[in-house]
Amino acid sequence: LGFYSNVAENTADGFSIASIIGSLDTTTNVAMTNIDRKMMTLTARGFDCSNLAQYNGGQPFTDSKGNAVDDLVSVLYNYGGSYTINGPAFALMALDMGNYTIPENAKWTRAVLLETLLSDGFDTDMVAAIMYAIAPYQDDPEFGGRVTAKLNEGLGIIINKMTASDYSFKAWGAVNSETASWVIMALCSMGIDCHTDPRMSDGTNSALTALLEYADYKDGYTALGGDLRQ
Repeated sequence: LGFYSNVAENTADGFSIASIIGSLDTTTNVAMTNIDRKMMTLTARGFDCSNLAQYNGGQPFTDSKGNAVDDLVSVLYNYGGSYTINGPAFALMALDMGNYTIPENAKWTRAVLLETLLSDGFDTDMVAAIMYAIAPYQDDPEFGGRVTAKLNEGLGIIINKMTASDYSFKAWGAVNSETASWVIMALCSMGIDCHTDPRMSDGTNSALTALLEYADYKDGYTALGGDLRQ
């Protein structure tokens, strides 16, 4: 939404960098994912995460443990704690969102992130997230061939996981809109039209119409199907 509004340094609706950084805890087992998401939020709002002090009178912000944070990008690419696969997936998205520079001696270079993502995968939504993260590297001279192979592998998984009768998707035990959203993002990143491609459509119903079934025109989108669908 921040990108869509195209407003630099968007602080509308009471948005606060201090609040965002103040809730950051780099000691948990999902800290990498949280760093990623905060970077994505700030970058989408038009802020440069490699120099946050410029938005605070030249002073760094403070995280939940009292640590000074100015260059959030370096906090991410030097992150040394534990992580789930979400961490590297969102990290690559976050770094690419701001086209941030990573030094060659960083712990998490783009090459390391790609290596991690190219050798891993979980349930449908995570497969799709990995696909979305690596898709911009299809023409990379070093990783392009493996990226294309991984995308095609993921596409096969998605097609196999799809409910053929209505083109919906299930993950973590339930049919849900979040997984459908990730799948559509992955398909789009490969240049696949999720509404017209015969693998995803019968000409009327498609992966896109399956997602639209979660639309509640009063309350927005619901997470789960069943009685909540409109």
